[in-house]
Amino acid sequence: MLGFPKQGALEAKKHLDSLVERVPPKYHPELHVLYDWVTDGAFQAALREPTTENWKYCKESMPTPPYLYIDKQLETSLAGPLLEVKYPEVKGIQPSCRLCEEALAGNVEEKVKHVVITCSCGRMYCHKKCADEYLLQEAQCYICKNYYIYDFKNSGLIATIVGQI
Repeated sequence: MLGFPKQGALEAKKHLDSLVERVPPKYHPELHVLYDWVTDGAFQAALREPTTENWKYCKESMPTPPYLYIDKQLETSLAGPLLEVKYPEVKGIQPSCRLCEEALAGNVEEKVKHVVITCSCGRMYCHKKCADEYLLQEAQCYICKNYYIYDFKNSGLIATIVGQI
């Protein structure tokens, strides 16, 4: 557009000043309008990435857009690439037995035989073998002195945990 640089406000201003010196004064308002267009951020973005979306945005966002030029660019421009949102995959922690620290299940939704040992202090999710051995040694909680509740389950851990947190 009349030799204006695509980037750099200082270069555009210098070019405007050189054009103002060379053309008759009756064209100065047009030069200033052209300068406003080429220094507009949306217009510069559309020149750098001439996609249909950029030109449409440019047409709506500029105070006095060059409609004829933008319409001409819209005829030849292509749509930009579709933006696809990629959500991160949530990787849960593998649940482990509270007594032996070995894996209790692959994940909280996997159906597994386990025992929930409960007292006033809280719950322990553990293997049946570990719970049997532990309760033979400790029948009462050493903190609250209440007897443990032994609850054998054959389900996913999530079914046991829901509503308990």
